[in-house]
Amino acid sequence: MEGYCLKCKNLDVWKKSTSLSSEVYLELAHLKDFGFKDQLTRSGLSIPNIGNIWIEELEEIGKMLTGLIKSMNKRESQDGN
Repeated sequence: MEGYCLKCKNLDVWKKSTSLSSEVYLELAHLKDFGFKDQLTRSGLSIPNIGNIWIEELEEIGKMLTGLIKSMNKRESQDGN
């Protein structure tokens, strides 16, 4: 499943969200309103972090499906003997 995570990071949506997050951070580097800057920076960083949550969920679902498939294949093998 680790390879699956790497595939997700190759998606355009992942690349765009991390790029946007970096742009927001750089653009606000000299902003004097620290509260506003912090709020915008945190919201910009949450974009790829939401992606991380989805990737973790996808990995867990993938592992569960792999286990289910193995269990079903094992059962079919036992029933066929």
